[in-house]
Order: sequence, then C-alpha cells, then structure tokens
Amino acid sequence: MFQLKKMSNRLLAVAVAGITLLLVLLSVISIQYTNRMVSQYSRLVASSIEVKLEIATAHLWFEEIILGDIHESLETVYQHHDKASHYIDAILEGGDPLGTVVPVNSPQIRQNLKQVKKYLAQFRDITQERFNSIDYAGAGSEIDQKYDAVFIKLLNHMDKVTNELKLLSRQDLEQFNLMQQLLILVILITASVIGFLLYLYRKNLITLFNNQLAINQSLSESKTRLQDIAFCGGDWIWEVDLTCHYTYASENVVDIMGYYPDEIIGRTPFELMSAEESERVSGLFKDIVKKQGKIADLDNWNTHKNGKLVCLRTNGLPVFDANGQLTGYRGVDSDVSKQKEMNDLMMRTQKMDALGKLTGGIAHDFNNLLGVIIGYTELLQIKLPVDYKLKKYVDQINNAAESAKKLTAKLLTFSRQESFSATETDINQLLRDDQQMLEKTLTASIKLDYELEVDLWPVCLDRSMLQDTILNISLNAMHAIKDTGTFTITTRNISLDVEDISQLNIKPGDYVALSFADTGAGMDEATRLKIFDPFFTTKGGSGIGLGLSQVYGFVEQTGGAIHVSSQPGLGAQMEIYLPRCIGSDTDEPVLKTAGSSWDYSGHETILVVDDEEALCDLAEEILLKHGYKVLCAPSGEKALDIMETETVDLLFSDVIMPGMDGYELASRVKKKYPDIIIQLASGFSNMRHESEFDEKLHQQRLLKPYRSKILLHRIRALLDRVNID
Repeated sequence: MFQLKKMSNRLLAVAVAGITLLLVLLSVISIQYTNRMVSQYSRLVASSIEVKLEIATAHLWFEEIILGDIHESLETVYQHHDKASHYIDAILEGGDPLGTVVPVNSPQIRQNLKQVKKYLAQFRDITQERFNSIDYAGAGSEIDQKYDAVFIKLLNHMDKVTNELKLLSRQDLEQFNLMQQLLILVILITASVIGFLLYLYRKNLITLFNNQLAINQSLSESKTRLQDIAFCGGDWIWEVDLTCHYTYASENVVDIMGYYPDEIIGRTPFELMSAEESERVSGLFKDIVKKQGKIADLDNWNTHKNGKLVCLRTNGLPVFDANGQLTGYRGVDSDVSKQKEMNDLMMRTQKMDALGKLTGGIAHDFNNLLGVIIGYTELLQIKLPVDYKLKKYVDQINNAAESAKKLTAKLLTFSRQESFSATETDINQLLRDDQQMLEKTLTASIKLDYELEVDLWPVCLDRSMLQDTILNISLNAMHAIKDTGTFTITTRNISLDVEDISQLNIKPGDYVALSFADTGAGMDEATRLKIFDPFFTTKGGSGIGLGLSQVYGFVEQTGGAIHVSSQPGLGAQMEIYLPRCIGSDTDEPVLKTAGSSWDYSGHETILVVDDEEALCDLAEEILLKHGYKVLCAPSGEKALDIMETETVDLLFSDVIMPGMDGYELASRVKKKYPDIIIQLASGFSNMRHESEFDEKLHQQRLLKPYRSKILLHRIRALLDRVNID
C-alpha cells in the first residue's frame, strides 16, 4: 500500500507535472495561435485598408492638381498608385509593408485582388488621360465620368476584399473561441495561468489606452497649430454658402475690417462695399459660381468699420458635398490697400515724370521759336515809324507771342523745369492778404472759411506762384460747387515720419500742410487720377486744363507733395505738403546799382553759343547794334575752339544743346579761362551733367524767350560787375 501510495503519489506528481507541463504547453500554444491569428489577419486587413487609403489619397492629390495646385505633380499621384500595388503584392505573395504578412490562401480573395490590380492599372491610365485633357475635363465631362466610374469600381472591389478578409478573421476567431472554451476548463485549475493571462491583457489594454491618448493629443495639437498658422498669416480665412452669406470667419477679420467674426457671420461681402463696387463684384461672383470655378486674385474695395476704404485681394475654391453638389466657397482675403496705393503712386509718378519731360521738351523748342519771333518783332517795332500803318500788325504779332510765352511758362511749371525765386513766406499772412480777392473769386454764394494754425512754420517758395496755386484751386472749387456751398482753407504744422510719407513720395521731416476742402460735386476715381494731366479739363470749352498742372509742378519744385481725395457727391479735399523753411541765404552785397537810365552799349567781345542758328543771328544783331564784338558758335565744342584763338570777355550760351550742354561748357571754361564771365540762357535746365552743375549759374539763367532790353541789361550788368537782381 505504501509502495502503491508512494507510486500513486509519484504518479500523481508525474500527472500533476504532466498536467502542469500540458497546461503550460497548451497556454503557450494558445498564446502563439492567438498572436498568429490576430497578427496575420489584422495585418492582412490593415494592408487591404492601406490599399484603399492610397487609392483615395491618389485621387485627392489628383483633384488638387486639377484645381490648380502648382505645388504638386502627377508623380505624387503615381507614387500612391505604386504603394497601393505594393500592398496588394504583399497580401498575395507575402511581404513586409506593415510587418510580416503571410500571403492569403483564399482562392476567391486572390482572384479578387488580381482583379483589383487590373482596375488599378486602368485607374492609372484614366488618370493620365484625364490629366492630358485637363482643359476639357471639367466636372460632368465624359472623361470625368469615366474616371469616377473606374475609381468607384476600384474602391468597391477593394471593399469586397477587405470584407472577405474580415470574414476569414471572424471564422478563425470562432474556431479559436471553441478551443479557448475547452482550455478554460483546464486553465481554471491553475490560478497562476489565469492571473498571468490577465496580467498580459491588462498590460496590453493600458498600452492601447496610452496610445489612444497620444493620438487624441496629437489631433488637438494639430487643430491648434492650424488655427495659429491662420492667425499668424495675417490673412482673413472665410467660408460662404451658395447665397454668399458668411458661415465662417477667422479671428484676423477684426484686424483687417474692424469687425469680429460673430459680426461678419450671416452677412454677405457685398454689404461691406459701396453700391457700385457691390454691383461689380456680385456680378463677377455669380459668373464664377455658375461655372463652379476658382476665385483668383479678385481685388475689391470694402468699407472698414471705421469708414476707411480697404482693398482686399480674394482667392477661393468651391466646396462640394459628398454627392458632388456645390455647397459654397472657402477662401482667403488679403489686405492689399498699401500695395495698391504704392502701385498707384508709382504709376502716377512715372506718368507725371513722362509728361513733364514731354512738355519740357516741347516748351524748350517752342521758346526758341518765340525767342526769334519776339526778338525780330522788337527790331521791327524799333525801325518802323510810330504812325506807320503796318506797325499795328507787328504789335499784334508781339502780343500773340507774349501770350504764347505765358502758356509756355505754365507748361514749364508743370514739368518742374521753370526757375523761380524762393523767399521765406508766412502762408497765414498771405491768405489774410488775399482773403478779399478769394472771396470775390468764389462769389457770394460760396462761403470762405479759414482754419489757420497759430505759430505756423514759414516755408521757402515763390510767393507769386503760391498765390497762383491758391487761386487755381479756388477757381476749381467755385466751378465744382453748383449753387451754394463752403470752401475751407486749413493750415497746420505736421511732422512726417517714414511711415507717413510712404504714400507721398517725399522725405521725412517737418512740413506745413495747406488743405483745401469744398462741398462741391466731387469726382470719381478715373477723374481724380487725371486732374494734374496737362490740358485735361472737365469744364468743356471754358478751360484749357493747365491750372492744376501748374499747381502740381509748383508743389513738386518746392520739394513738397500733393494728395487729392474725393467721392462723387461728397466734395473734394486737396492737401499740399510744403517743407518747413529752416533759414535762407542772404544775397551778396551789390557792387553797383543799376538806375532806370542805363547805357547798354559796349565794346567787349561776346561769344554767343546756340545750336539754333536763328537765335544766334538775333543775339548777334542785337549786340552788334550796341557796339559789341560778337562771335558765334553752333556748339560747345566749336566755342572752345574759338576761345583758343580769340580773346573773349563774356560767354553767352544756351543750356540745352546736342553733345556738350551749357553747364558742361561753363565748367570747362571756368577751369581753363577763369576770367571769362559766363551767362547761360534756357527755358529750362537739363541735368545731364550733375557733377558740373553750377547752382549760381542756374539761378541766374536768362529765361527764354527774352527781350532785347533784358539781354542788353544783363550783359552790361555782368560786364560792370553788378549783382543780378
């Protein structure tokens, strides 16, 4: 018994050990089978899902390319096609796309996968075909429908494969559950095994939970990141429905338009525009919606909450629902107001510079012709008897030439090439002195108001030119005010920094702002951009269109700037910025005073240089009649040759000449013949040789066309060393 009991104990121990080993073996087999089953089928299912994802991704990238995304190419689409094909091969043959994948054994699944590969090849071909016919492959086109049919067929077959793999997984799982139920009876014998399995399960569960938390955190960070990017970009992101009502507006809208998102949502963009702009933009938007096209760089003017005009550049894309129906638009608005203003300023400056050069050149040639006409009519007036009947004809010619001379002076003022005398001026005092004259100009139906700043800074300019400027602007205001109204002139001191002068094309510093505001009819943008053009007028036949051109040229000559703002029906405001005068140079002492009776005769040698032969002949005749010895040269080079052999007391030269101009000639003569007196003449100056430019000679130029008495007076004064007044 003892031995049997001992043997039984041994057998029990062996049995227990055997059962324990069997339990361990069965547990190991169960765990291995579980891992194999879960791993194999989960990876097969995951691979099939990846195939579908790659196909869908390829489709989305291709749609982005069709919609005009220049940052993507067809190669990106093909890469996703290739990845999808690779996952299919892994399922069929085994591979390592998402870990070790055992090839699927089901003949039906393998046959379906081969069919999917066939459809994938067709999808790649139809993608290429649709891309090549992109200009004619809009939504609803034949190629588009063919593309969508292949795409849907491909996804449906892939869904079928995925479902079959899931079915196999469930069948295997059912077998495993049956085996597990048998094993549970054995596993329950040992709590340690169950505890161990529970430990493994708990550990895996915690891992999955932590992974899910990490995914959620990543999604939250991505959402925050996108919101921050949208905010930092400075642009306003929006969405509208088919009725063009805002359904979304990013926070940036408050910086651009002054409205908070909740104030924008529910409104339409056209509510923020003027009636004219709203009609224009809404018409364009309707055409875009009708074609379901993109909104590309659509510039539109909107009204800020504070009333200021803001130019927005709109870009957007159509938004479609799952059924392909258009539901609205999504896009971005950028504030390009400063860019538009800078472009307008640059274009305006270039245009005015070009017009200035053109009018200056015309005025120069015209002055030469007038010089000949005025000079010879003076000679005729001197030689003809007072009672001679033809003298009145000569007088009429002379009067017409004088009128033409004034017209030329206006052209030169616009071109900023007429010389003027700058003196320190108190604008407030000038306005008070001219108040009565301005009131009569405006007539009794228009009230003149002054708003003058106390202790206004002085400015350095030509006082008479400023008076003409004020008068010209007042006349324009009088014509703009049809019945009764108000014309307000304001002065103020202002210091402009770099940001302030960005739209004015002047240097930072202290300025006096002279403003004119009327309650007249106002003007549209097209008229405002042309008001300084020579000969542009809105007065029909009653004006020649040089008044504001003269104003523009005068302001530019002073180193200032002018800005005009106006809207139809709301009057106009013109603001002139004139540099503050810090101080002025004093004149040199007069060596000799020229009295009213002046002896113009002389015996000195004068070299006349002008490329206009008629002007040379005229000057020669005038000077010869008064006893001077006269030498003539048609160019600066010829003048230098003459001075090599002749003694010259005074050089009288034109400024604008082919080749060597007057300033370059004067510079060479000063260096080589310092005793020769130099007098220049021109209607305007051409700064071709800035390094040789002499400011004193420039200021003392004899302005064409000149009268013989003025020429003789200037020549005699220079020879007698009298300061030019």
